[in-house]
Amino acid sequence: MLKRILLVLDSGERAVGARTLALQLAQDTAAEVTALALIDASPRLSGEAVPAGAMAFRLQRNAELEALALASEHELLQSFRELAQLAGVNFGSRLEETAHPAQVLREYANAHDLIVLAPECHLGEPRHAHDMGWLEEFLHDTARPVLLSADAQGSGPVVLAYDGSACSARTLQQFAWLGLASGAPLRVISVHHNQIEAERLAAEGAGYLAAHGLPAEAVGLCADGAAGTLLETELKRSGARLLVMGAFGHRSWLTRLFGSTTRKLLHHRVCPVLMGS
Repeated sequence: MLKRILLVLDSGERAVGARTLALQLAQDTAAEVTALALIDASPRLSGEAVPAGAMAFRLQRNAELEALALASEHELLQSFRELAQLAGVNFGSRLEETAHPAQVLREYANAHDLIVLAPECHLGEPRHAHDMGWLEEFLHDTARPVLLSADAQGSGPVVLAYDGSACSARTLQQFAWLGLASGAPLRVISVHHNQIEAERLAAEGAGYLAAHGLPAEAVGLCADGAAGTLLETELKRSGARLLVMGAFGHRSWLTRLFGSTTRKLLHHRVCPVLMGS
């Protein structure tokens, strides 16, 4: 059951979608929202070489960047407080400035059921988004699912991508336990190079959901590769309202990197993504 939501506030293009998702979920489930303004201070604290006589300039530049980041985050926090009050949502707010954003987010996440954020987080930098490295680091070692916002949200089914891996199985469990179905039609999609195996996997995932009172359509798709492209096509065709998937599949223990399917779907901008780990 969803009780506590952690929202990472941001100034990027998808930030409005993340705030909307968090507030909507809080209204639907009576959950409490903690708004976290997270500033990555590592660019200012890094030990970059400084030419002789340039230290004063560097200190002044860093002070200006810090002031700009703090002003931006305080504005975001105040804006969220006003929105939460209007929505009738119980909320708290925090501001953290750190050189290790993934570690700090992990500590906050442990006290919450769900993390909501925009994929291209700015982390206190108003001019451009961070790379995805910090988010990958966070997802590699967190016990909580993450809901990533998108440019749009359809009114079609919730699509659950299932490959039989431990990560994928845990993600189905998290989805069921958090009560995120909201009465929407559910569709479990499995992609495999063998059609029989694809159908078996889809039936396995749908069977788990059915055991928890969540009937789902099982769809097995045969493909030799490009699973991300195939899933993206299905999402667009069905007007999916949500994609549920594990961050890492069968080979993650070898690569310890985002899989190509996950990377592609993080940027598809078709619907929000609930990502388990």
